[in-house]
Amino acid sequence: MKKQPIIKKMANLTWTDYRFMAESSFWLLYTAVLIHFFPLRWWVSWIGKERNDENNPVDLSTDEQKIIARVRKNVFRANKVLLKPARCFGLALTIKRMLARRGVQSSLHLGVQKDSAGALQAHAWLMKGDVVLYGGKTAPGKFTQLVSLS
Repeated sequence: MKKQPIIKKMANLTWTDYRFMAESSFWLLYTAVLIHFFPLRWWVSWIGKERNDENNPVDLSTDEQKIIARVRKNVFRANKVLLKPARCFGLALTIKRMLARRGVQSSLHLGVQKDSAGALQAHAWLMKGDVVLYGGKTAPGKFTQLVSLS
C-alpha cells in the first residue's frame, strides 16, 4: 500500500484537529524554550507538586480515553510538522498540559536506566493511576523512577 503524502493527510483533518495541532505546536515550542534556556528549578512549579503516594488502580471513562487518544495523536502530528523538536520530556509536558485543560489529571514521572554500554538514559512518562498515558507501557518497570509530579 502506498503512503499518502503529508499534504493529503493534512487536508483530511477536521477543524478540531487543526485547533489541537495549533495548541500542541504552541506548547511544544514553549516547553522546548523552557527546557533549553531555563533551569528546571525556575519552572518546575508549572508541572506540579512532587508526589510520594503509590498510584491506585483507575478505570478511564470512554470520554477520557477519546480525549487522551485525540490529544496524543495531534501532539505527535504537530511534533512531526515542527520537525520533531521535542523528545519524551517535552512531549510529556505538552500532553500533560493539554489533558489538564480538558479535565484529565495525570502525573509526570521521570526515571533513569543504564543501557547495555552502561550509560544512563533518562525517560519521562505520564500516568493516571496505574494506567500509562504516554511513554510506553513498560516504562514504570523498565526505568527507576526518580520523581513523580502531579
